[in-house]
Amino acid sequence: MVDAQGSELERRLQDARRQLDALRADAARTEHPGDDVQAEPGHGQDTEGQIHVTAAQGRVTRLELDPRVLRLEPERIGERITEAVNAALDDMRSKATAEQTPPVDLTALLASLRDVQEQGLRQMALISQGIENAVARIQAGIRRAQAR
Repeated sequence: MVDAQGSELERRLQDARRQLDALRADAARTEHPGDDVQAEPGHGQDTEGQIHVTAAQGRVTRLELDPRVLRLEPERIGERITEAVNAALDDMRSKATAEQTPPVDLTALLASLRDVQEQGLRQMALISQGIENAVARIQAGIRRAQAR
C-alpha cells in the first residue's frame, strides 16, 4: 500500500513537472507575453483642460481641441498638445503596468517542485522502511510465540 501511494505521489509530481516544463517552454517561445492583449487606453489633457488625448498601444488614437485653443500662438498650441499627449501615454502605461500580473518564475517553481518530490520520496522511503521493520518484528514475535 505504501509503495502504491509512493508511486501515485511520484506520478502526480512527474505530471506537474511536465506541465511546468510545457509552461516554461511556452514562455520561452513568447518573447513578450501579453503583447496581443489590448490594454486599456490612456487619457490625458493639458493643464487648462482644453486639449484631450486618447492613446492606445503606444499611439495617439484621438485628439480633441477646444476651439479656444486655436487662438493661441502655434508654439503654445504645440506645447499644450505635447503635454496632453504625454499625460495620455503616461496614463496608458500606468494602466498597462497595473493590469499586468506578476510573472511566475517557472524555473524557481520547477526547482521547488523537484525539492518537494525528492523530500517526499525520501519520507516515503523512511515510512516504508519503518513499516517493514514493524512487520518483521511482528512476524518474529509470532514465530517465537509459535515456537514455545
